[in-house]
Amino acid sequence: MFGGRSFHLFTVLGFRVGAHWTLALALVMAGFSYGGGLMGVLLAVLLFASILAHELGHSVVARSRGVPIAGIDLHMFGGVAKMSAPPRSPNDEIAITLAGPAVSLLIGGAALGVNAVLPFGLLLWLGGANLMLGLFNLLPALPLDGGRVLRAILAKRRGLLGGTRVAVIVSRVIAVLLGVTALVSGNYWVVALALMVWLMAGAELMSIERHGALTRMGAWHPADVPWASYDHAADRDRVAGARSAGAPVEPDDVVPPAGWRRIV
Repeated sequence: MFGGRSFHLFTVLGFRVGAHWTLALALVMAGFSYGGGLMGVLLAVLLFASILAHELGHSVVARSRGVPIAGIDLHMFGGVAKMSAPPRSPNDEIAITLAGPAVSLLIGGAALGVNAVLPFGLLLWLGGANLMLGLFNLLPALPLDGGRVLRAILAKRRGLLGGTRVAVIVSRVIAVLLGVTALVSGNYWVVALALMVWLMAGAELMSIERHGALTRMGAWHPADVPWASYDHAADRDRVAGARSAGAPVEPDDVVPPAGWRRIV
């Protein structure tokens, strides 16, 4: 997402955790934003610890589903679990994607629950931050978690490319709404976030369109087309849905299993 390499911090649960240089910039900015000084930095550290827990949720479920994780990177706008290969099916993408918000909402609920019994300012802040993190990520906009879930659901009806195209349209509408709202309120941090959503949704579409071009050329082996397994699973669901609804299914609608190579 950002230029430059990340720097290794530590390893947790077998996952390499790195930091992009923009993370340090975010901590410095936090020192001025949250009341200033050490308290601002402490709150920022708690926030990024929460983001790390969120990404670990994605990573653990991805590993259990056979999707390799190259590591977790923390950066100015949050974090990312770097998958070495795409999810193998829409159902895998949904499970992997929802794991992150589930962890955030669980931490947020637990922190607020403890704060209700033993009131403590940091617990209240931590609970609220995690609830916001979980709920914000459920917005149906790529590359946010909600956008990936939307794309996976659409892929079962429209195929990978069609589902991604619709998800990108929804993402850009949300990006514009975020940007306008942020400009009106004067929150320029959210303007940058809206711009990131717009650009990264476009990058996601370009990646899937490359996949579509390769499949049209007849390459089906996962080594040639990383999304081949996902595309097969999505088309299998689409064909099964059409058959259950009594719609005619053309022979070309049936995709070869992942691992095959079709020459056209």
